[in-house]
Amino acid sequence: MIGNMIAGTYGDSGTPTVKATGGTIVYLSPYYYHTFTGNGTFTPLVSLTADYLVVAGGGAGGGATGGIGGTGGGGAGGYQSLNTQSFVIATGYAATIGGGGVGNSSTGTNSSLIGGLLSTTANGGGGGAGGAFGNGNNGGSGGGANANSSTNRTGGTATQGNAGGNATSVSTFQVGGGGGGSAAVGSNGSSASSAIAIAGNGGAGTNWQSLGTYYAGGGGGSADNRVTVPTYGTGGAGGGATAANVATGANASVNTGGGGAGANDTGGSGGSGLVIVRYLG
Repeated sequence: MIGNMIAGTYGDSGTPTVKATGGTIVYLSPYYYHTFTGNGTFTPLVSLTADYLVVAGGGAGGGATGGIGGTGGGGAGGYQSLNTQSFVIATGYAATIGGGGVGNSSTGTNSSLIGGLLSTTANGGGGGAGGAFGNGNNGGSGGGANANSSTNRTGGTATQGNAGGNATSVSTFQVGGGGGGSAAVGSNGSSASSAIAIAGNGGAGTNWQSLGTYYAGGGGGSADNRVTVPTYGTGGAGGGATAANVATGANASVNTGGGGAGANDTGGSGGSGLVIVRYLG
């Protein structure tokens, strides 16, 4: 998941000796990175100081029977980034990876890194609202709202993410809000008339350590498909899925914590989370 990384032959000339076990290990000078896309254990071979990232599973998008009623995009999984933390030799730090929400409006599950004196948990992303009316679900980032309220923005967890976007309607035609992302709120749905409807975009995710890879983007909201010119929400950078005029919404990218897209019938699934630990080689 880290851009431009190369595998190291640990201990070879020019490559420092690896200082821990666990996960997929790569070396990008001057750091080693241990990436967990499934449950595992990070175990230092020496005491060290490291930075780490914990991203939870993203929420699923909302669905509405036959596309009658715009639906909200799924909120991104919670995003927790900590720097210069102490890891103790021979101590096992359990990395638990949350799954994305599956099925309409389902919330993602938590990810965590726990061991010794460290305990960090990121909350699963909130599912986008479906059905006739309603709020998105709370989570690491909030799911986008559905239908006709301008006050149903759903908040994310403090320090982990942002709120989903509001929804709106004209007459009986509705558009959903985008799911919140770790770096930005989901945008609101808007509708100038019953002929034109614009669903909300998912909020942007975060470029961890400026390495070029984004995590925890919100899912795009869906528009009522009876509208003459419906515009569907795009997913936020960081795995958020883009909505379209389809029965089943697009799924978020795996191991990004992105939110699933809202859809006509069944919302797309959220992306699974991940844990990354890095230290100087």
